[in-house]
Amino acid sequence: MTMSYLAFVCQYLLSHVLMTAVVGQDIFFYDWDHMQTCTPLTYSQPQSEGDIISAILTAKALNETLKVIGTGHSFSGIQLTEGHMVSLDRYNDFLGRTDLPDGSALVEVQAGIRLRDFNAGLEERGVSLLNLGATAAQSVAGATATGTHGTGTQLGSISTQISALRLVDSTGSVHLVSEQDTDTDLFEAARVGLGAVGAISTMTFKAVPLFKLRKRLIEYELPTLLKVSSACILTHFSVQTVCKSLTFGVVLIEIPLLEIPLLMCRNCLSCWSNMSDCNGISHLTPTRPHWCYVKKSP
Repeated sequence: MTMSYLAFVCQYLLSHVLMTAVVGQDIFFYDWDHMQTCTPLTYSQPQSEGDIISAILTAKALNETLKVIGTGHSFSGIQLTEGHMVSLDRYNDFLGRTDLPDGSALVEVQAGIRLRDFNAGLEERGVSLLNLGATAAQSVAGATATGTHGTGTQLGSISTQISALRLVDSTGSVHLVSEQDTDTDLFEAARVGLGAVGAISTMTFKAVPLFKLRKRLIEYELPTLLKVSSACILTHFSVQTVCKSLTFGVVLIEIPLLEIPLLMCRNCLSCWSNMSDCNGISHLTPTRPHWCYVKKSP
């Protein structure tokens, strides 16, 4: 074991115990697996749309760059900057809800809310997103802007559930764009915009009535799996394949009627990590979020 590796492990462990967010200069940023790092000029956490606009205009007046980040969950270096870094972690409230005749709802939130908190808030309101990815530690804006998706051939990425956005451009101007616009080019670009079209301020999602899931595990030998896999994919909400020795376990996720117990209990609305059991129902449990760190330079 090399000294550099030991130093990395020590730094990693200390970050989990002692880490506190730092606002100001001399910042060292690294993502969830410490593979992407940078030293931005400043790090700030706006708490209003006005704060976001002020940060953009300040950087513009100084002729310096600005990057709005999510939670540092991406494997790529998309969140890195040598300019001003802005986190929306403190801009994370529910703003409004409009009920629709079919039982669904339009729910507006500030862009920095984490998916785990968004999910819990939606459940309290009796609605849910139709599809999610494998983790829920990301911010809603970061997850959608980078194309985060779940599984299922009949389902889109999380971004397809957005119905409207408030977007702040490089001049500080605010644009309200939606799928109802006559010209939807800006809306479509901003849904998975990779941060290139401006800073997302608020997001409105179309949420469906709260539903329940059933999971079934069926074991197949490979020849049989190859025969039935296409039909499984087309007829189920989600399909996952797990290799077990000489057989393959096919996990089928279905949306049945209300008599089927919930796949995830109230305490497990965050993100998937390992299998466990809650009241006899197999489900996936949350992991602790620890994706994004900012600290003083070593």
